[in-house]
Order: sequence, then structure tokens, then C-alpha cells
Amino acid sequence: MCRDHRFAIAFLLLFMTTCSIAGTSSCTGRERIERASDIAGRVLVIDGAGNEQVIEPETATLGAEALAPRAIRGLQVAADHCTVGWVVYYNHCCGPDAIPLVLHLYRHDAHHRIQRSMPIWRWAFAEQGRDTLIYLETVHGGFGRIYERLDTASGRLVARWEPEVGPDNQILPNQMPPAWALPLASDVTTRTPEGEL
Repeated sequence: MCRDHRFAIAFLLLFMTTCSIAGTSSCTGRERIERASDIAGRVLVIDGAGNEQVIEPETATLGAEALAPRAIRGLQVAADHCTVGWVVYYNHCCGPDAIPLVLHLYRHDAHHRIQRSMPIWRWAFAEQGRDTLIYLETVHGGFGRIYERLDTASGRLVARWEPEVGPDNQILPNQMPPAWALPLASDVTTRTPEGEL
């Protein structure tokens, strides 16, 4: 087969794959999230029917302490346009910097607030928005690194991975994170899977 034909076939396959991925959203009308914006610390969500929903930040608790919201970061709409997510940063007792404590996952029929005992430093949608990945770690010192995979629709925990650490609490080398954790596990020294160079 000549090079031009191979290129044309590869381009056609890429185009068909892109079109099929782009058309996989199961959310339409008011279920579909067209866009979301941070408006002075509040989240504005506009659905497929043009309706607007304003979501106010809420006070969070850490132990017995009530914390005031300070900022919204990482606002993004999932690839399937069914969910919008963001992290709210809060003032806290032990330092001048706000910390990311609550991940919000908002859909037309549910609003999940994900909070753990440690800050949520990184997060991302995966699998076209079907899953949500989060990375947790202490405020100082890099202790207790945890990766979690959540079902976006329900907010439920699907999988969890904690890298092994040595006596100095540093991540031990040559660990292979689960495939789902790789987008957030850039800080883990990974080994090459067998059969790959």
C-alpha cells in the first residue's frame, strides 16, 4: 500500500474516532453543562437549555474548626458535559495560605462535596468524565500521599492507592502506580512495565 493511502486511512480513522468521542455525551438539554465560570468566588453554571445556576461557596470544617471559603480553583467541565468540578480553598488556623479542602462535583441532579482529612492538591476528570481522580497530601512535609478514583455520578470511592514510603517518609523508587493514577502520579518514580523499553 502506498504511503498516501496509509496516511489517508490513518486520517480517516482518527477523524472517525474523534467524532465518536465528541458525540458520546449522554447529557442533553438542561442535563448538559455548556459552560461554568468563577464569578467573584461563586460558580455560575449554564446548562444546555440556557438556564443559569449560581452555586455559593460554603463553610467547611476541619476537625472542630469552621473554615471560611477563600477562593475557587481548577474549575472545569467534564468532556461528556454532564459534570462540572472545582476545588474550594479555605483559610485555616495554621498558616497564611489557603488550602484546597473540598472538591465539588455538580450535575443537574446532584451536588457532591468531597472532603477528606487532607487537602486535595490535584484533581482531574477521567474516562470522558465518568471518573474523577484526586491526589491528597498533608499541608507540609509530603506525608500521607494518597490517590483516589471516584465515580463522578455518585461521588463514591472506586479505588485508592498509597505509594510505599521509607523510614524518612519519602516515596520508595521503582513503584508502578495503577494505570488510573498515572495522570496525577507525576511525583512517583515508576518502573517500566515488563516488555516496554
